[in-house]
Amino acid sequence: MSKISVVGIDELRKMRQTEGLVLQGCGGDPMEWLNGINGMFMKDEILLDDSKFEEAMVFKHDGLTNLLFPFKEDVKINYGRLAIWRLASHEIFGGTWLTDYVENRLGGFVMSDFEREIRRLNCFRDVEATFEFQSETTGDLPVCLMWNRTEGKAWLAPGVSCNGNEQDYQKAMQSCEQFGIKPCQDVAEFNDILDSLGENAQNCKVYEDETVGMNLC
Repeated sequence: MSKISVVGIDELRKMRQTEGLVLQGCGGDPMEWLNGINGMFMKDEILLDDSKFEEAMVFKHDGLTNLLFPFKEDVKINYGRLAIWRLASHEIFGGTWLTDYVENRLGGFVMSDFEREIRRLNCFRDVEATFEFQSETTGDLPVCLMWNRTEGKAWLAPGVSCNGNEQDYQKAMQSCEQFGIKPCQDVAEFNDILDSLGENAQNCKVYEDETVGMNLC
């Protein structure tokens, strides 16, 4: 059943793991917009396998009523066709991606000091990562142990399995923040951290000659 919800700007700035299509200047009945976009996209073969957007989010900014169509796993999209449609119709619909809209119009996504620091640490070239694993420390949500060898620091990050699920991502990130950033100067310390995270994490332990080019999660 189709659903229309109203969201605020602060909520949008927290949707770090959500992507979607934003259409600007969508006055009138939002359900008519939802049905109309679904019909148009199905006709243009942008929506595939008889799937459609079941949800749209309404928000207001700069005097405009806008609609967000979130990309979810059950919505099969030909993204190449969608990108062409967005560019061709931009003067009419002002279509843009959610991440671009938040970064360019809303001041960016809300991040804690921990998230800002791990983003900085992750910009280095020699950052290694384990496969994702589950740990009681993170409420059994999938995470990876990251290692910045240049600064000698290790931290947990949400695994890719959390992508697309904002609730799981937020819970995993909170657990990672509680775990904190640990000193990690060598492989022995890296493996010690994995030992502290339980049996599943121990399966990710490495040897000295395996540290270069570790599998990214």
